[in-house]
This record gives sequence, C-alpha cells and structure tokens, in this order.
Amino acid sequence: MKKLMIAAAAAVVGVSVASATDFVYDFDASVKTTTGAEGKDTKEKFTVNLGKNDTGKWWYDDELFTATADGKFKNASNDTVNIEKALKAGNSKYPWKLNTSVVKTDEDKAALAAALGFNEATGVTTYNVQKLYKGKLVWCETFKYEKPVLGSCYRKSTSLKFKGKVNVEDCCDDTAWEVVLPTLGTEDVTVYFINRFGAQTLDKADDVEGLFSFGDDFDAADGTNFGFALAGQGSWSEKAAKYEEDDVAGITKMSGNIVGFLPAPNCETCCADEAAAIAWECDSLVAEDDLPTAAYGTWSIKVNKKESFQD
Repeated sequence: MKKLMIAAAAAVVGVSVASATDFVYDFDASVKTTTGAEGKDTKEKFTVNLGKNDTGKWWYDDELFTATADGKFKNASNDTVNIEKALKAGNSKYPWKLNTSVVKTDEDKAALAAALGFNEATGVTTYNVQKLYKGKLVWCETFKYEKPVLGSCYRKSTSLKFKGKVNVEDCCDDTAWEVVLPTLGTEDVTVYFINRFGAQTLDKADDVEGLFSFGDDFDAADGTNFGFALAGQGSWSEKAAKYEEDDVAGITKMSGNIVGFLPAPNCETCCADEAAAIAWECDSLVAEDDLPTAAYGTWSIKVNKKESFQD
C-alpha cells in the first residue's frame, strides 16, 4: 500500500510537521462479545416402548430372558445385564410384564433397554412393531428412565474492555503504527487511509478520518486468533504534542467503531483445565468448541503528551 502524502502536502503550505517520532496514544475499546458460562447438570428422560420385532417375535421372548424353574419369572442375563426375576408372569392379555419391584433403578432400566436394542437418539428398540388390539395399535410394555447429563460450558453475551497504547512514529506514515494491548499483545496496525477534512483550505482542516486494522484477516479466523477493523473520526492540531521546545502537529484524538473476532471463549477454572464454550455453526446440529467469536463496539485514542516524544 502506498504511503500517505499528508505530510508532504502540509509542508507545501507551511504547516508544522513532525520530523521527530513517537507519538503515544492511550487506547480504549469496549466491545460486545461472548464468554463461557457453566451449564447446570440436568437429566434426560427416555421412554422405552416394546412390542414385536420385524419377524413377529415378542419382546419377552428375546434370548436375553430365561424363565425360572417355577415359570413365574424370567431372568435377564447377557454380557452386560444380569437381573434376576426381571420379568413376572402376567395374564392372557400381557403374558409377561416388567417386574417393577426388582427393576427399580434408572441404571437397571437403561441396561435392560440397551439389551433390547434401544437407541436413545431415535427412541426405538428392536421390538418396535405395535400390536393391533381392538382396532388400535398398542405397545405391550412401556417403561421410562432418566440419565444424568453433566452441564456443558456454553457461550453467553458479555462486554469486554481493552486498554493499551498506540505508538506512532509518524501519524501520516501508513507503516509506522502499532498497538500494544496487555491481553492481546503487540500488533502492527494497517493504516488504509487517514484524511484531513473540515475546511476548504488545509490550514483550517482540523478534522481527521481513518480506517485501520490489526491482527489476522477475517477469513483466517480459526478460534485461536483475533482480528479487528476500526473506522472513526477525530481532530488534528498543530500543537498535538511537544518535542523538546517545538510544537508537533498531528492527530490529537480519534474515536469510532470497531468490529472483528476473538478466540473461542472458555469457562475459567482454578485447578483444572478450562472447558471450551460450545456453539453451533448456522446450519449445523453438532456443537463445536473451537469457533471464533464476534466482537464489536467502540474505540478511541487520545494523545498522551507526557509519554510522547520521550527519549
């Protein structure tokens, strides 16, 4: 990008221009973005409906079940389930029923459901065919259970403030700006343009406008980096600062809007690894924890005369 020619134009009309370097500006930005929030533990509820399988086999005739010697109960046993008297004999309408005096806990019910092919995502088992009874489709057994779901770290809206310094070797040199922020580090500032305006002659044009950026490009956002674009207006003065006994012309202040992205937020912990905050891409059903987060708000710089042009 070509260098700006403001300094040259100012010299032509006799305006004082800094030949020294090192303007220092106080930088402030307030942005709206997201942060991590601890979700509460919950319980997920499941309903298990049982009937026949596709070949007409009844659920209680599954190889999982073995009748006791007296024929009053059936034990449930395989590699993952071992529940004595899990079923009890019923009547002609319901030959076998879940023995709720034995199968009481959510853990036993979940294990029994899994052994019968229950898919918690779809809510169906291997025995997913209903019986037509008196003109209605009915299930032959239904039971429910709950499973604990640990709370997840998720994103919620928050506000952040950034304070730091902007060091400028020459206000009108588009390669001589840098921003120093304690939380983000030191970054070169790309100056797209700075214009003076506000009057029909340069000696009275004491307003400025500019467009800047620092950090990574927006299309490079990957959840670990950051980048911002800034636009705003401000003031120009022939006595913006002092270099020894001489007045130095330059920008005294600017303010405007800032927009960009920050790294994926997380939930802070003391003695454990931080959990990343989940979010969903627009058309995705899968939560992700490495998505960049948007940040937008306002910014300002103001010349720090005490720190400017110090050896």
